[in-house]
Amino acid sequence: MTLIKQQISEKQYNELDYPILFDDNKFDRAFGIIDNGKYQWKYGWQSISLKPFIENLEAETYLIGIDRDFIIVDLSSNIIKLKLRLNYFFYGAKQTDKLIFVISELEVIKIVKTNFEIIQSYELPDFFQDMKIMDEHCKITYSGGGSIIIPNY
Repeated sequence: MTLIKQQISEKQYNELDYPILFDDNKFDRAFGIIDNGKYQWKYGWQSISLKPFIENLEAETYLIGIDRDFIIVDLSSNIIKLKLRLNYFFYGAKQTDKLIFVISELEVIKIVKTNFEIIQSYELPDFFQDMKIMDEHCKITYSGGGSIIIPNY
């Protein structure tokens, strides 16, 4: 199925009777929908200059993040597998064969792909800059030139 991602107006958002992936009525200034031809979802976010991160995990399951929200949603069954309200602003997500790493400005969260269990959260002493995934571990670099190594299992 083709996934349609579309930004919409606040008026359209309020008029649509779609399930909500995430929103914050007080602060949202941008709005969008996701439609796979079978199910539709709507969502809102604060950062008008940013677009949501949407990446395919497998089949009809997607990773979606923006602002302080991150979810894993299966669009074929209309089920949210994991929904996180992050402590810090979302920067991105990376995948290995077995893991998902959710990256925010001051934290990296390690999640098992098979059951979406959070294994561990790693607080960063300064702002995230880069992440390199290697065979046995991941190297996370943060502002000021520091880095941490976390196991890739």
